[in-house]
Amino acid sequence: MTGILMESLTLYERVIGDERILPAIEKALAWTWSTQWVEEKEGFRYHSIKETDAIAALNGLILPAWGYAYSKTGKVQYLEQGNKIARGAGGERLQGNVGREAIQPVSSDRPPSSRATSP
Repeated sequence: MTGILMESLTLYERVIGDERILPAIEKALAWTWSTQWVEEKEGFRYHSIKETDAIAALNGLILPAWGYAYSKTGKVQYLEQGNKIARGAGGERLQGNVGREAIQPVSSDRPPSSRATSP
């Protein structure tokens, strides 16, 4: 749900231009990465209420927030973390393909249909 919420906020910010969104996204990313990421599983815990297994197959729901943060700030940590998330989502199949493309800087004038898709 955090990933879907962050994606909604980024879309809102692109349309409205609300300056409160980026700091909120950065706080959410910091918390999510420090408390929910499970390195050995290359995925995030399903929820934070109690410890659950990481489900890397759901990484794609949360990856766009890292791409947004990287495109807005240029902070390399978002690029590096985004690459880890992408690897967990699709393993070697995505490495250097969708994962790399998903965290490229995004401009608001680029239509959604030009985003990378899996082969």
